[in-house]
This record gives sequence, structure tokens and C-alpha cells, in this order.
Amino acid sequence: LVEQKHDPSRWLDKWQFYLQAPEVFLGDYLPRMALFLSWIMKTGGNILEIGAGTGRASILIKRLQPYRQVVAADINPAICDFICKYARACNVELEVVQCDMARLPFPNMVFGAIFSEGVMEHYDDNQIVEMLKEQTRVAEYAMLSVPLDHFHRAHPNSEYGDERWYNKPTWINILKASGQILDLSFTGTIGEDETLWAVVEAYGRHF
Repeated sequence: LVEQKHDPSRWLDKWQFYLQAPEVFLGDYLPRMALFLSWIMKTGGNILEIGAGTGRASILIKRLQPYRQVVAADINPAICDFICKYARACNVELEVVQCDMARLPFPNMVFGAIFSEGVMEHYDDNQIVEMLKEQTRVAEYAMLSVPLDHFHRAHPNSEYGDERWYNKPTWINILKASGQILDLSFTGTIGEDETLWAVVEAYGRHF
């Protein structure tokens, strides 16, 4: 298993508030992540979210595309339990799986897309490359959202404490080592981009 470098307990305590107004927090999340979610939903086949956290992205996708299989996965059982509660509060039937994203318990190419948000920055370069290769083993496309170094300056209270605050060129080099970059987008103010969104495909694969 990939060692957990942070304790999610303080985040779970914060997330309990979401259950009191589940639709409000879904509504707050959607406009901020609309482009990234649209990339995911344009793919075909099943969808897997890893390091799913609150599960908001998976819940939204399942609500917008109820005909698709959407799986939310996390290594922490308490987080998986929270996702189940949040999905039920939103009247969404979501499949939740506890697993290690470094060793995904799924056959090759069973998903159309696999995605993560605010996950990869917690690991070192080699781990990120290997995990993205594992993701493109089970899915046609791997999509990720990660904070850039400017995010750290703008949101100092949103940290676990083990993030790797890379700039754009560093992340692009890591992604190139993982596969073919098919799409990139950056959010934030001009010249101070805070977040990178990317789509990566395995080398040598053609669709």
C-alpha cells in the first residue's frame, strides 16, 4: 500500500457540515470544476475517481449521467463511509470502493476515464509517474487536477502539510514522463495560475 502521509480526520470533521446542506455544497462545487467535469463526461465507458475525498465530483457526474457506472474510490475506510453518506443525502446511487490507487483492483481498460482532484501533489515524482501509468492501465484516459505553487500562496489554510508545490513546467515534465498529454488547462489569475487540469493517455495507444 502507498503510505498515507496525512491524517484525514480534521478534513472528515469539516466535511460533516456538508451533510447538513448537501445540495448547497454540490452547487458551490459545480461552477468551479465545470470544465474539468465536462472533460470526464465526454469520454465513453465507466468512470473511476481515486482519492475521492468528499465524493462531490463522482456524485455530480452520476447525477448528470445516471446511465453510466461511476465508482468513487479511496484508501481510507472512514472517507469511503462519508462518501456513501453524502451520496445518500443527495439521493444518488454511487458505487464506493476502498482501494489503494497504486495497485488498482480492476482489470485492464475497464474504465473510459479515471480522475483525481487534489491527490497527486501529495506524492513524489516517481510515485506520480507510476500511479498515472497504473491509471492508464485500467482506463483509456487519466485526468487530474492539481494545485500549482501559486495556490499555496493564495490558500495557505487549505493544506494537509505534505503537498509538493510545483510550478507549471515541473508538472508538465512529470506528465510527459507518465504518458501523452492530450489536454491542459490552467485556472487562476493571469500570470499566477493556481490549478492545473490535464488529460493523459498511455504511450502507444490509439483510439
